[in-house]
Amino acid sequence: MAKNKGEWSELYVLLRLLADRHMYRADHDMHRLDGAPLQVRYVLRRRKDGYVRYRPLSKDVLVTDENDIEISIVSNDEISAALELMLLEMQMRSDGTGSIDIPELGELVRKLGLIGTMTSPSTRKSDIEIAIFDPVLNDIVIRGFSIKSFLGGKPTLLNAGKSTTKIIYSTSTKLSDEHIHSLNAIDAKGAIRLRIEAMSEHSPVIFSRFDHDVFNRNLLLLDKGMPELLAAMTLAYYAGKGSKLKELTDVMATNDVMELDQQDNEVLYEYKVKHLISEITTGMTPGTIWNGTSSVSGGTIVVNSSAEVLCLESETRDLFRDYLFKHLKFDTPSIDRHDFGHIYNNEGILEIALCVQIRFT
Repeated sequence: MAKNKGEWSELYVLLRLLADRHMYRADHDMHRLDGAPLQVRYVLRRRKDGYVRYRPLSKDVLVTDENDIEISIVSNDEISAALELMLLEMQMRSDGTGSIDIPELGELVRKLGLIGTMTSPSTRKSDIEIAIFDPVLNDIVIRGFSIKSFLGGKPTLLNAGKSTTKIIYSTSTKLSDEHIHSLNAIDAKGAIRLRIEAMSEHSPVIFSRFDHDVFNRNLLLLDKGMPELLAAMTLAYYAGKGSKLKELTDVMATNDVMELDQQDNEVLYEYKVKHLISEITTGMTPGTIWNGTSSVSGGTIVVNSSAEVLCLESETRDLFRDYLFKHLKFDTPSIDRHDFGHIYNNEGILEIALCVQIRFT
């Protein structure tokens, strides 16, 4: 049963919800808020061939398929033991890398109907759907949540993709083939920054295009200038101007990369960046055509460093966006795996591809 941290985290959240049968809300620093928790009635996990429903009973959990046919019954004792084991294994793997093998949980995963994959389909932003009792409506509502876990490492919001999150930049600066080869041969921290500086020596490095048309198209749906804004933030990050969203947003406002020309540029740019990251969190993916709707109607569930399972509800939009803006940064994915960061000649024009990845701090 070797799975990565994200897969085990989704299982941990599922079992924690089934064990506790409620979920507390969090503030923008991911501390538990006082007050009544959300009451969990049952949980749904989507699969390629339908879904699995988990309904807590008095001493166990009934697992059924989409036709309400019983798959299994899992005892509360099994769930408690699995939570304890998973927590121990994930905390031991503090760097968050590689797969974690927990063979003792193979039978439980089978009983939960999750053989093959423990994660939701990649086309969906929501990792889990929860039936919650709404005291205002006096009814049960089903809400989708994404899951982010801080156990064993910092999670990503936007994962780099070799063919989906590359941005191409160009310059009219001329460099000899020998100079390009020597720059590309640099194998040290800051190598990409040095290449960008060399390309900028006689002419600025400018945004050319997104390597993936779908990502560009989805950004245009948010705002006509959103592709240019994300491209400018990505270039500023790799050029060493900052990594945290707040730092890079301030750079964008100062340089006015969207030519807004307003006295309160800081307010406008912060709003646009918060809009971008909240839509990435709740619905938009780089590789799938998006129509603007959210598959994450509930918000984000976070497993904090203390292993608490807390939620930021998307209904509290300002709190939700403030948390993301405060706790996100740009990150450098594996250069070899994603094949970017080297200067090349494209029909006489020097170009460089940079890869977007955004991670929690």
